[in-house]
Amino acid sequence: MALAAKGDGTFFRQPPLLDPLRAPLLDTQYHGIPIDSLHIPPMPASIRAIRMTTSVDSSHQYMTVKYSIGRDQIFYPLKMRVEDFYHLRGRQELAKLWRTTLLKPPEDLLRRRRRRQQGVRIDLPVEIRSKTFQTLFGGSKVGLSVTGDITIDGGFRHEKRSEVKTALTQGSDYNFKMEQKQRFGVEGHIGEKVKVRVDQDSERPFDFENTIRLQYQGFEDEIVTSIEAGNISLSLPATRFVTFSGRNSGLFGIKSKMTLGNLKVTTIASQEKGESKRMSLSGGAQENTQKIEDYQYRRGAYFFLDRLYREQFRHYDKNGLHVYDPRFSVTRIELYKSEAGYDTRYSDSIRGWAVIDEHPDSLKSFDVDTTGGVDQNHYFGYFRRMAKTEYFVDRDLGYIQLNMPVRDGEVLAVAFETRDGRKVGDIDFNPDSSNTIILRLLKSMKPTPKDSTWDLEWKNV
Repeated sequence: MALAAKGDGTFFRQPPLLDPLRAPLLDTQYHGIPIDSLHIPPMPASIRAIRMTTSVDSSHQYMTVKYSIGRDQIFYPLKMRVEDFYHLRGRQELAKLWRTTLLKPPEDLLRRRRRRQQGVRIDLPVEIRSKTFQTLFGGSKVGLSVTGDITIDGGFRHEKRSEVKTALTQGSDYNFKMEQKQRFGVEGHIGEKVKVRVDQDSERPFDFENTIRLQYQGFEDEIVTSIEAGNISLSLPATRFVTFSGRNSGLFGIKSKMTLGNLKVTTIASQEKGESKRMSLSGGAQENTQKIEDYQYRRGAYFFLDRLYREQFRHYDKNGLHVYDPRFSVTRIELYKSEAGYDTRYSDSIRGWAVIDEHPDSLKSFDVDTTGGVDQNHYFGYFRRMAKTEYFVDRDLGYIQLNMPVRDGEVLAVAFETRDGRKVGDIDFNPDSSNTIILRLLKSMKPTPKDSTWDLEWKNV
């Protein structure tokens, strides 16, 4: 019932109006479970955006109730006596209490759930009264909760061979097999700030999936808001200029967060544990990416025959093809290899010199002096001619590719002729007329960057 004022200033009790714009204090249109003849539903369909405001007049006898969403009033104001308002609010509180009691599980069910989830729980019955301890850890209670299970499977096998016996101790055999599986979690707390969590499972495929974490959570008004040690993660939120939000998991270390006014600082020192592999499939084919450092090139496999070809190799046309001079194309080539002991290992080995000379024509009249010694630019020994199937030669670009790379201690030399008639080394060597061959040196026994032949070897494959 509501009160209305007459023209003479007196009030009279007015029956309630069934106006849809008038806001009722009780939800009378819901269907639920009744209690004590009151229609109290278990789940109200309320709108959270509606805000109710109340005000009392100067006589403290009448209450005005208004409903609004934001700044807009959505119902007519409702005026009633103060005792009627408290009566209706009492019914609302009773309805709220009834719904809370109805939806709350029984206490014994909660105890069974806690017992099943927590496993063994230990709480120290004695509170620590040290003020320093309470200040550091935010409380005086210490507790530990252990959950999990351990499964042990065992088997016993006895095998007796009475008919066949090869030795005195091999007549019978006893085998015992045991397999253990464990899965457990440990949660502990010291006060309200420090928490310890351990999660272990022997069935996980990787060890880094088992976690251990020590966490310190400070209060809102403290500078140090949190400290984490053990298995941690780092998330980087997107910024105005960088839209990528990165997250790194599988880190093991320590992380701390501090707040100084509007400045927030996150410090992390960790070691990443994990395994990553990327695979892409395109058109039914599999693509793998392999990272090769610049110093991990294939050694002793690719060589230029001359510096001329090395300088020529870097020129391309507009279509991306190499540009070369046809006059310098190789028409004939013989490749030789040498190592200590070739004179006794191969019956067809040839004694000769391998030299590096910027003027190939001078090799024809080279003075063979076996007493001159051996250095990085001159080598004297016994050579073996390599078969054509042991290497590939690009005659236009002037480089060779060996099927079997030469090792340290082996010497590589060459003799070739170009299309314009230029000969390098004894390409027409006849062992019947001469017993010493002269060749162009491509690789010394122990190459160094100071050698003249160092740039002839490829270092980009």
